[in-house]
Amino acid sequence: MKRKFFRIAALMLAGMCISSCNSDAEDIRNPFDNELQGSFHASSITASKSTGNISETKSWTNIVKDASDRVVQYDYDYKYETMDGDIKNEEKESRIYYFKNHNKQDAITVQSHLRYSQLKKGISNEYSQKISEDIELNSNGYISRISTTIAHYDSDSSEPVIKTHERKFTYSGDVCTGSVYNDDDSKITYTYDWNAYQLTSVTVLKDNHTDGIIEYDKFNYTYNNDRVYLFSGTQLLPFVQEGLPEMFASMGYFGRHTPYILTEEVHNGHIRYNASNSTSTFTEIINRFSLVGDIASGMTYNAKSNTYSTYYIDFKK
Repeated sequence: MKRKFFRIAALMLAGMCISSCNSDAEDIRNPFDNELQGSFHASSITASKSTGNISETKSWTNIVKDASDRVVQYDYDYKYETMDGDIKNEEKESRIYYFKNHNKQDAITVQSHLRYSQLKKGISNEYSQKISEDIELNSNGYISRISTTIAHYDSDSSEPVIKTHERKFTYSGDVCTGSVYNDDDSKITYTYDWNAYQLTSVTVLKDNHTDGIIEYDKFNYTYNNDRVYLFSGTQLLPFVQEGLPEMFASMGYFGRHTPYILTEEVHNGHIRYNASNSTSTFTEIINRFSLVGDIASGMTYNAKSNTYSTYYIDFKK
């Protein structure tokens, strides 16, 4: 009888242990392992923000994908206007080509045509650019380097000025942890800080070599831990957060994205003027987000902001 009691007690204890272990496993479950519930592919994306004096809009349209769900072309448009009549406009058409290089490695090249115009205090400025980007991938299929050549044409010139720049990316496993951009005039260092599965902050440090100005920006992010984005196709956060080329980030070419729904962005920054040894500090910008919509028609990240009277990022199917 005593032996039977101990056997039952042992079985109960083992059952409790298994139950506890299963509970712990559920608590630490990888959110990337959630089963996807569908596919969402945006054909156009618009990010718009405005204050009482300024309106700014970025849009990605004419987004075309191939049979492998890779974006092969898109158009980009940027508009900036003030109540005083100042205007900036940038239009860019991009075509993306995927191929194997001479070493049988996957590679990407992007050919773009950009047109820029500006009117500031009654003075106009226009130019166009032909842009070629050669993109290298690492062994995991993530972008490790973007080498860019720009043929720059001023409005009154027939011969271009050739410029180049480069950006390199570093990873820890499947997440991007940093990148460095270099051109003739500046160096920009991006640091991406992760806490488990969440990109918690992006730091941008820009060193302008020619004028001795150093710009510092930090973006802190908060998420809803109870809501996970469960769709393949277009990933939304790269168009909301700072620091990575949006289109390729959305396709997963910079590693995994945060699976949780964004709820808040806090932006702080300052500019240091080396010549005068003085510093100007940006006003803290706080944007609180909510995600609405569905994959049938489209989704929108709406923001309530202490700075912008309107701010939203709209993803249309």
